[in-house]
This record gives sequence, structure tokens and C-alpha cells, in this order.
Amino acid sequence: RMCLEDCALLQGFPSDWRFSGAVYQALGQIGNSVCPPVAYAVARQVRRALEGTVSGARPLRQAQDRPSEATDSALGGSERSKRGVL
Repeated sequence: RMCLEDCALLQGFPSDWRFSGAVYQALGQIGNSVCPPVAYAVARQVRRALEGTVSGARPLRQAQDRPSEATDSALGGSERSKRGVL
């Protein structure tokens, strides 16, 4: 049987990460988590997509009050035109 620290390391948690609760609760937290390296990689790609630094992509968000054309096209067309607002 593996100890709590070994399970956490295999799941990608840093060695100094602390879990709260009883051992069975901590094991549940580890087992139900998205491993930190995967979560970090996903978050980094989402950030790149939002900033438009993915090759060939335009930013999905711009400093405007209404959705941009890039956002409209990313959503599959103009949301305003779908509602009949021109």
C-alpha cells in the first residue's frame, strides 16, 4: 500500500503540499483532483488563447463594452444577428 505522500507525488503535487482531514479524506482529495501539472498546462493555454498569443489566433477578449468580431466569430457567428439585432 502506498503512503499519502507517494500518492500525492505520483499525481504531480509538490512534496511540500499539505492536505487537510483524515488520511482517507486526503486520499479522496488527491484522487478527485486534476493533477497540478495538467491544470497548469490547461490554464497556460487558456491564457494564451485569451491573449491571442496562440499562433494565428486573435484575442478572444478586447477592452470593449460589447463583444468583438473575434468573439462573435469564435462563437460561430454574430450573437446580435442571431437575435435579429443589426
